[in-house]
Amino acid sequence: MDYTEVLQVQFNTEFLSLEQIVNQFFKQHNTTRAPRSMKYRSLLLFENEEQKSEMLQKLEEIKHIHGNSYTSVEPLHSFYEAGLHHQKYYLQRWKPVYEKWQDLHVEKESLVESTLAARLNGLSKGCGSLEELMQEYPDSAYDSLYSVIREVSENLKEHSEDMCGLD
Repeated sequence: MDYTEVLQVQFNTEFLSLEQIVNQFFKQHNTTRAPRSMKYRSLLLFENEEQKSEMLQKLEEIKHIHGNSYTSVEPLHSFYEAGLHHQKYYLQRWKPVYEKWQDLHVEKESLVESTLAARLNGLSKGCGSLEELMQEYPDSAYDSLYSVIREVSENLKEHSEDMCGLD
């Protein structure tokens, strides 16, 4: 298969600049590590010459700092949405929470389109907090979901405390 897994970011430049996104991109992964395969290479895709120029400029800065970079900057020719089994990867593996989310969202919104699912996916990896999620989604319809998250979190905490006590 000749493809690369990517994340498409749609953003409003009134709130977030391409520079901020590119800076975050380079902040969150090691661009100096050689890719394991075409599928998992480091890649920035541009839609126009302005984006290309900004991405290449940042890439040169990274090369100047680190001496090397395996990141490529290429034009976006097409984007194919991943299959459902690849969507919200961490949420789907957070089984009790994912199952409760499914119970609450049957035919209401898809896993791909749901902002709540995106927030849960992040929360499963420690991005954000349950309190922030509850403020963003204060609807009592989500109380059972929040209860499951609390329960799972407590179980994980107890398990990690048990593991920490072992010599």
